[in-house]
Amino acid sequence: ISSAVNIEQETIAWALTYKLSVIVMVLLGALATEWMYGHLLDEIDIKNKTLEETQQKILQAQAHKDEFIASIGHELRTPMNAILGFNNLLRQELAGNPDDVQAVDLIRKSTEQLLQLVNDILDFSQLQANRLQLVPHKFSLSQFAHEVFGKYQLLAQQKELSLVIDAHSIHDVWVIGDKRRILQAFQYLLDN
Repeated sequence: ISSAVNIEQETIAWALTYKLSVIVMVLLGALATEWMYGHLLDEIDIKNKTLEETQQKILQAQAHKDEFIASIGHELRTPMNAILGFNNLLRQELAGNPDDVQAVDLIRKSTEQLLQLVNDILDFSQLQANRLQLVPHKFSLSQFAHEVFGKYQLLAQQKELSLVIDAHSIHDVWVIGDKRRILQAFQYLLDN
């Protein structure tokens, strides 16, 4: 077999054209890829700016909400404390009539519940804003347990439930913590 290759001019032209077209296609593919990548980066930058603007608006709205809740909380607490004060005066004046005293006590209980709800909303708002401050105190765990369960004895009896506490094992135990927040947690558990 002869090793001589007979190459015609036309074959060389086709081979060069093919190789040039492959090179041009590779270059065009690289340019198209670079253009698409740049376009995607531009879109990502635009979306990031939009997200940053939205985040700023959300933070601003959150600040306004916190300010509103703090303001409205103060505005609600002041008249409720006045209602509680006048409730005491009314109860003293109506002390002779048990039915009236019962109605006044119901008003007081409802006002205290509403005041607690306002305080819970304010606490939740402070918790979201990372501004909730714990105030640790030393207190007797046994006395605390009796205080918590004592508030629910009447409610348990009305529902014909038995609520028993055995705090003898913690009689001499003292703890340091935010008694009000721990009391809230226990009340939520017992309410459920």
